[in-house]
Amino acid sequence: MSNFSPWLQLVRLPNLLTVPGDPIAGFMLAGLAGAELHPTAIVPCIASSVCLYTAGIMSNDYFDFREDQRERPTRPLPRGLIKPSVALTMAGIVGLIGIGMAGWAGLGPLTIAIALTITIVLYNSILKRIPAVGPLSMGLCRGLNLLMGAAAAGGYWITADVVVIAAAGLTLFIAAVTTIASKETKKVKIGIKRWLPILTIVVCLILLSVSRPYGMGISIPAAVFGAIAIIWTWHCTTTLAGVPDPRTTSKGIGNLLRGLLFLQAAFCAQLAWPGILVGSCLTLLWPILYVLSKRINMS
Repeated sequence: MSNFSPWLQLVRLPNLLTVPGDPIAGFMLAGLAGAELHPTAIVPCIASSVCLYTAGIMSNDYFDFREDQRERPTRPLPRGLIKPSVALTMAGIVGLIGIGMAGWAGLGPLTIAIALTITIVLYNSILKRIPAVGPLSMGLCRGLNLLMGAAAAGGYWITADVVVIAAAGLTLFIAAVTTIASKETKKVKIGIKRWLPILTIVVCLILLSVSRPYGMGISIPAAVFGAIAIIWTWHCTTTLAGVPDPRTTSKGIGNLLRGLLFLQAAFCAQLAWPGILVGSCLTLLWPILYVLSKRINMS
């Protein structure tokens, strides 16, 4: 295990547990909109999203190598545990596998996977250094990830109201967290920005509830998961008050990312069955993610 430890740190292993929920949520929401769901259709999309996320993280640290030497010297590349060129090569290989898996799922998922790959490359190499644009492009990666799952149910379903609202909400939530994370290595006042994640979740869940297909009442399980997501995000927000030190900020960011599981569960549970079961399974990942995050930094 020690030989693999630097790689597990490089890919932020705990974060990977939050990735499958994106395409799964898109798939469930497409079912809510009326798509006929075939469970085997989502499997290659889950594999693709994990591969593309892994490739994105590895290439991110390649492009951030000089900055990490100054500000995050404990990461595997600055410590010399993994060569930057090796990390970039592995990112390319894993990324191609991810695109191939999306192609297996169909033309719709493949198209979105290619768009996602382009967004990842642009973010890592250029966009992350542009205020506002950087966080939004990072958020778009997760939004496209959700759309890939909806596309697995049929390309038409990516335009369904509930799918678009969830994808937009996920995009803005991650953009808000990324905005906070941009100063995680410095002791600075986060200010009003710390409220952006919870504001995004509340608005997104309200819009989802009023956009459910005609005749469908509010999903109680989805409301429960949504309430948990809001309460957890509120807790994370309170820890970022004042002028938190970098360790507190980093921990807060990790906590916000863990809360993605609750938000994804709320998306999935909009569909009575099997969305409730799937959402419940996602929340069961939370304690596993919590334990892993104690050993491997999520940001």
